[in-house]
Amino acid sequence: MTSDDNLKPRKPRSWGRIAWWVVAGLLVLWGIQAGVQSNLRLAIGFLVAAGLASPIGQAVLRHLLGKTAPKWVPGTLAIGIALAAIIASPAMEVPTAKEAAATEPTPSPPSPEDTLPGRITNQLQLVNILIRDDLNTQEGHRDDYETAVLRNELSQADDRGTLTFEALRAERQGRTVEDLVELMQRVSAYQAREFPRYRAGFTKQAYDTLWKDDIIVSARGDGNSTLRLRGYVFSANRNIAETHAGLVEGASRVRFKRIEFQAFEGGSVTSFDLETPADNEVGVWVGREFMSASRPGADEEVMLAPRN
Repeated sequence: MTSDDNLKPRKPRSWGRIAWWVVAGLLVLWGIQAGVQSNLRLAIGFLVAAGLASPIGQAVLRHLLGKTAPKWVPGTLAIGIALAAIIASPAMEVPTAKEAAATEPTPSPPSPEDTLPGRITNQLQLVNILIRDDLNTQEGHRDDYETAVLRNELSQADDRGTLTFEALRAERQGRTVEDLVELMQRVSAYQAREFPRYRAGFTKQAYDTLWKDDIIVSARGDGNSTLRLRGYVFSANRNIAETHAGLVEGASRVRFKRIEFQAFEGGSVTSFDLETPADNEVGVWVGREFMSASRPGADEEVMLAPRN
């Protein structure tokens, strides 16, 4: 007897069984989805139908019903249970646009500190503290400004100018901004005291950079209003022009009125006047142009125009 004689014929593949497994799998997935959506009635109906639709479930049910039961009963029962679950489950209600908007969280109103009057009041309180305590000249502090501190002070001056323009624009639109006039007066007084110190700090920074080129840098005049640089390199006009180009923007920001160049002590002086605002003038630098809130001109009127 050969080994071929022991081979048993294979049962043909039943595509009907495969189809029922696919149906059962789909019903399980739908049942899980219904459960996630908290539709328990539909979830239970689909899962029961899946159990009956599977070939194993059908075989068990036919065994319970007896051999006389038609083969189509289990599948039909499974589909009927799934349809009954769909009919019996509550319909999903789609909220209207009005209902959806009502369920959205209402944004909380801005705190008083975030409103324009609140920011004006806070800034006024801060400036009053700075004027009262004069933190820069307490024991242990220099009467000028180091680089990082000076940069921060100039940035805050611009921030106060921007805030002032915002408040002035609001007044042009008919709103009342309390404390604005007092803020501008106090900022003006603070700047009148501090800008000579800013220039002293700028002078020290310039000297720390240029000393290696044998250049002496000093602040002169009333309120340190003139920046003078002295060194033999300034015997050449090219060196004067190059050094002036590198200093003019920073010198303008601290409101120097003039930059002077001298080759040696007692020698002739080459000077450049700077068009800079007064120390007590409140405003903001936009690029290389100063926009004055204290004395608005044509350019400032553009900034003060109402915005849509």
